[in-house]
Amino acid sequence: MNDLNRFLIYDKAFMLNSAALDGILAGEDNHKPGFFSYSVLQNVPYIEYPWLNDRENSAVFSLAKECLARSKRFYQYKEVSATYRSDLDLTDEKATVFTHGDETFTSYLNDKDVAEFLGQSSELIFITMHNHPNNSPLSLEDLAVFCFQTNVKFLGAVDHDGNMSFAIRQDKGSYADIMSEGIVKYAPMSIKQLKNIEDNFFNYIETEEKALIKSYVIEKLKEAGVIIYSNIGIRDISNISADFKRMGEMDDYD
Repeated sequence: MNDLNRFLIYDKAFMLNSAALDGILAGEDNHKPGFFSYSVLQNVPYIEYPWLNDRENSAVFSLAKECLARSKRFYQYKEVSATYRSDLDLTDEKATVFTHGDETFTSYLNDKDVAEFLGQSSELIFITMHNHPNNSPLSLEDLAVFCFQTNVKFLGAVDHDGNMSFAIRQDKGSYADIMSEGIVKYAPMSIKQLKNIEDNFFNYIETEEKALIKSYVIEKLKEAGVIIYSNIGIRDISNISADFKRMGEMDDYD
């Protein structure tokens, strides 16, 4: 089987050899943006999200490690995204679509394969995960995917220290209006600059404007019941578990 068609983290030979690979590659790779050792895979926290079932929780954990492993093994520490259809077993070849981008951004916002995958049915539930080489929390582009794709239940980003940031839907409601309101409020000119329907309007938003829109969107999403956390590591597991417990029983995702 081609390397790109198998899960590296389920390949015992690959994982056993990863420490040796670290030793071989460290000298030539440690100057590259986003560099990390394979030991970071051990730092990814397993979190039991009460809004996810066992299969989904396992998928989040596995996909976070897989995105990191693929980033290091194949893509020079750049960004890799995974979109998983949660009604299928994770190892099913039809269950997950991977894509990759540059040091700071994957193309999955406009990626045709991902769009087609997510568009199979509004009744299906998807988990999306990617790595962040710049160790940032969820970006405005990430939040846009979450807002517009009503069948994305969980959207996560794992940084190159193994910390997790995520947003979780409690229902299948659309939050497109929240994103649109933020853009109109803080960057109205960006919409007028679009060249065509496939153009990415985020390219026309200044960094300062993005920060304002992102703060606005996060605040409104939380008010709407979306669960959002940033940079959760192994050391934070007890605290986040306590937070989840205080939130009490949540409605089923339907």
